[in-house]
Formats: sequence, structure tokens, C-alpha cells
Amino acid sequence: MPSTERFLKLCEELEKAIEGDHWELAEDLFAERGRLIESGHLSGMTPEFREQVTASDARCQTLIRQKQRTLVGAVQRMQDIEKYGRQDR
Repeated sequence: MPSTERFLKLCEELEKAIEGDHWELAEDLFAERGRLIESGHLSGMTPEFREQVTASDARCQTLIRQKQRTLVGAVQRMQDIEKYGRQDR
């Protein structure tokens, strides 16, 4: 598989891993993406390819921010319950 196709496949798999909360897999996929970039095999990227990669990166960042907000909210709720006790409103 050509490097660009492999890279885009890694991008898709990374997005799915993040969406599914498969953090170890996401970390591995991200590392593989980094190795592919560092290998220099992507040096002849077309503008279309760059746009696809940029769009994938943006989606991944958005997903991670959403997951982070959800986790922070859950932690804050747990801290509030611990501090004030469970209160039905």
C-alpha cells in the first residue's frame, strides 16, 4: 500500500479509536503515524492529501476535547458528591 494511502488509513483508524475510547490503540496508531511522517515517505504530499490530513487532525482534536470535557465534568460531579453528599434536586 502506498505511504499516503496507509497514512490516511491510520488517520481513519485513529479517529475510530478515539471515538470508541480505545486509548491504548489510539496511542499506538498516533505513534505509527509519527513514524510514517518521520520516515520521509510522505514528502511528496499533494495539496488534496494535506487537506485530508488536516481535516482528520481537526476531527481528532475535536473528539479529544469532547472526551476531555466529559471526563472533567464527571470528575467534578464525583468531587461535588464527595464534598456535599448526594442531593436530589
